[in-house]
Amino acid sequence: MARWQSFCSASTLTGQITGVSLMSVAGDCCGSARDRDGAQGGCIDLMNQLASLIRYARGFAALLTALLLGVQVAVAGTLHMLDSTPTADAIIHGRHAEYVIRFDGPVDHIASRIEVVQSDRVVQLLTPLGDSAVDVLFASGETPPPGRYLLRWQVRSVVDGTVTEGSIPFSVAP
Repeated sequence: MARWQSFCSASTLTGQITGVSLMSVAGDCCGSARDRDGAQGGCIDLMNQLASLIRYARGFAALLTALLLGVQVAVAGTLHMLDSTPTADAIIHGRHAEYVIRFDGPVDHIASRIEVVQSDRVVQLLTPLGDSAVDVLFASGETPPPGRYLLRWQVRSVVDGTVTEGSIPFSVAP
């Protein structure tokens, strides 16, 4: 029986390297041992050990995947602005303005802020709409008087609470 166990060990190693199913190799080894020795011997134990090994390997792969995804999510916590309305240096017209800022990840609408600033003075404090898209800050209000402004924003990441700030210059036409 020891002779067949050595053969089975070598076949199992070969099966791991070539990608052959371990259970198939074990089944072949057990069949060979049974035919040669006339008894099952340790074949059932071998099959159970291989099944256990496969379960552990699958669990380890799932854990490794979760850890890698966790690292990826943690790195993705800092938000970056993708686009906005108004765009930088845009000129807006009319009595009512809509402000849209889109980011590369989910934002905490309640903890985020948008304000219209002129000469370092807040002209208009806007409340972001809580039910806008998860990656968008949206607010609207009366258009400020003609002049040059900054749309200043402060956004908090839902992923890790990181706060990112920025501003977008724009003008209001007379």
